[in-house]
Amino acid sequence: GAKVGQGLGELASRIPGMIVSLVMAIVSLYFFLVDGKKLAAFARKNSFLNPTQTGEFMDSLATMARSVVLASVASGLAQSLLMFLGMLIAGAPNLGMVTFLVFLFSFLPLVGAAPVTFGVTLMALISGDTTQALILLVSAVLASLIDNFVRPAVLKGGANIHPMIGFIAAFGGLNLFGISGLFLGPIVAGMFMVVLRMNLKSQ
Repeated sequence: GAKVGQGLGELASRIPGMIVSLVMAIVSLYFFLVDGKKLAAFARKNSFLNPTQTGEFMDSLATMARSVVLASVASGLAQSLLMFLGMLIAGAPNLGMVTFLVFLFSFLPLVGAAPVTFGVTLMALISGDTTQALILLVSAVLASLIDNFVRPAVLKGGANIHPMIGFIAAFGGLNLFGISGLFLGPIVAGMFMVVLRMNLKSQ
């Protein structure tokens, strides 16, 4: 009980910082959407690379950004689907609401959808339905693990970076930038690989 209380206290202490990071990410996204074309034109005009390399760099950056967002959405959908199937098999109530919450919470760093999935499992166990609790527990564990496979696989397919690099970059970015680092980390790592490949071609 003391360890659980300590863990919840640490999580609660991180929530304000997570909220601030989320707000900053949303505001930044808004201005990038509004002035994104102007920023891209400025970067192309003042790039230290030649026009061909600049075009390749900008195209790779756009592909990388789309892949990172797609990876997060795909991971959330995979977790939601697993929990949906588990609850459907177990006959658990509030199917739609829990599935939506799993998708929503999947974007949170570190904890992800675990509070929802394991919370539903705990409620089933408290109610005395051990069979339902066991099915939900298996679904919750699978939903927690699948993020480690879906996200790197999507990043590898769309952004052309190794799954291990994408995985490490996401957690490194999270440590440096907060919640926005989940998106910025793989983008920075991917752009480093693009510049490295350009340099190797030019030699």
